Parts: sequence; C-alpha cells; structure tokens
Amino acid sequence: MNRLSIMFGYRVFISLGIFFLTNPGSAQDYQIAIFSIPCASVEMNQSAPGKLNFRTKSIGIIDLIWPEDNRYTTHYDSVNFAVKSFEKQITQGSFSQKLNFTVDENTGVFRYNDETDVQRKPGTQTIFTLLARVSKETAAQLDTYWFPMEHEGQAYQMRLLWSDSTELKIGKNNYNCDHYRLDIEPTDDPPINIIDHSDYFSEYIVHPAAIRQLWVEKNGRRRIIMASVKLMGLTLEAKLLNE
Repeated sequence: MNRLSIMFGYRVFISLGIFFLTNPGSAQDYQIAIFSIPCASVEMNQSAPGKLNFRTKSIGIIDLIWPEDNRYTTHYDSVNFAVKSFEKQITQGSFSQKLNFTVDENTGVFRYNDETDVQRKPGTQTIFTLLARVSKETAAQLDTYWFPMEHEGQAYQMRLLWSDSTELKIGKNNYNCDHYRLDIEPTDDPPINIIDHSDYFSEYIVHPAAIRQLWVEKNGRRRIIMASVKLMGLTLEAKLLNE
C-alpha cells in the first residue's frame, strides 16, 4: 500500500467519522482507524436543542505526519430539520479554513461569510441535518424521500434508501439496525464560487462516485452503529466503539 493510497484512505475515513456524531441528546466518543491503525478521535456534544458540535482530531502517527483538528457547528430546526446556520474551522496540515453561513428562514437565502448570498428553497438541509434526522425518524418516514441540500455554494438533493433490517455484532453487543444507502446528487440550481479548496469531509462526502451506507439502531437511542463508503476501489468501514 503506497503512501498516496494511505493518505487518500485516511481522508475518506475522516469523512466516515462524521456519520457517527448525529445522536442528539447523547455524548459519544469514537476512534477512527485505517488499516487497523488509530488515526483520529471524534467528539460530539449537543449544547442546546437543534445545535450539534463536532470535532475530529488526528492522533498517533497520523498526527505526526498530517495533523488535523476540524470543528463543525450546525444549528437546525428540530422539527423539520431545516438548517439555520453553520460554521466550520479547519486545520489540516498547513491548510486552514473558516467558513460560515446563516439562513433567512422566510426567503431561503443563504449568506456565506456575511457577504455572499445564494437563493435556495425554504427548508433546505445539509448533510449534518440529515444525519441528525436519521436518529429521530423511522425507516418508513425516511425511505426514498428526496430532501433539498446546500453544500458550500452548490445545491444538491439527498435521500436515504432503506435496504433491509439486520443485526450487527460490535464487540460483545448485538444491534438490530436499519440499513440505508445515502444518495447525494447535484441539482440544476446555479452554484456560486465560495471557496477553491475544502476540507476532506466536505470534499469527499459529495463525490459522485462514492457509495455511502449507514446502519442505524432501530430502537433505543437510534445511534448510527456503522458507516461505510466505497470510493475509487477502496471500501472503508467505521464502527461504534465497544460500550
């Protein structure tokens, strides 16, 4: 396995880490590994209803060769899951970036960095709000429904396709899960050029060739138990740590 493949895999794997952090009302810590090598820690907390705080931080040998400390904060409507505001602060090696937007809930206008406006449909969501939604709604409420999505100046639509119910064994625990495929497709809405380069998660999560899957606890806390992505011949999985 060459260094390029390892670094590519690590970048995509960080994207998977975000999937785990969508359990409002609970505090979960996760460790992400690639090729059995721990590479990142992940923290999530909900400081208020409709507010999710995420942090991914590189650890171990990865932290020595490619340090990363990324933070994402999302405010959303806890009833319809429309996004209200978003902010990210990125540090990846020598690359750093800040980006934020607020939403006019009446007009659907997204204002990026207090200066650039883009019109979107009222009720538009993001990848973070959809993953929050999956911890609140059943497969019958989610399956096949397209939701409008905004992502760094580009309009998308996204949906969860229910595949089956299955039991996953993670460590000593068995989890009865709903298994979904997550589709993300660009729409014809005009994009705006906000940034030239983005962080790994934001870049790879919308890649047109990515196959994204989620296994969500059917009962109880409805946590995301496992996530996987297949991209460019590389399949990666991330699982909930043993409780």
